[in-house]
Amino acid sequence: MKTENYRYLEFISSFDDHSGGAAKLEKVSQPVKENGRSYKGLNFFEAEDLHVLEVLGPGEFCAFDMQNRDVRSHLEGVSSAAMSRIFKRLSLHGLICRQKGSLKYFLTELGKSVIVAGLHVRNQVIIPALH
Repeated sequence: MKTENYRYLEFISSFDDHSGGAAKLEKVSQPVKENGRSYKGLNFFEAEDLHVLEVLGPGEFCAFDMQNRDVRSHLEGVSSAAMSRIFKRLSLHGLICRQKGSLKYFLTELGKSVIVAGLHVRNQVIIPALH
């Protein structure tokens, strides 16, 4: 009986727990408030959000830090002030973090995983399924 219980527990523990992924998705897709101001959640189907995430995800910014002007060079028509607001929003959602004492940002582990997973699902699953 003890052996069967042990095998059953091993079997149950092999199930994937997706609750962590659901919590991450919830964190980045819900609005965040700071100092009485609301910042909307991220949406992988909204053109503006998608373009920013596509620039940050697969490119140079996964491995290296970034500044406002670096990211803006990939986003046509985005002003410095607008980019600062985008950085603020990404930071409040935990996707990027500012290096102390500098104007440089880097993608967090949450940012890397959410962006890569979100773009993968959108581009490799949803879009082909709708074709």
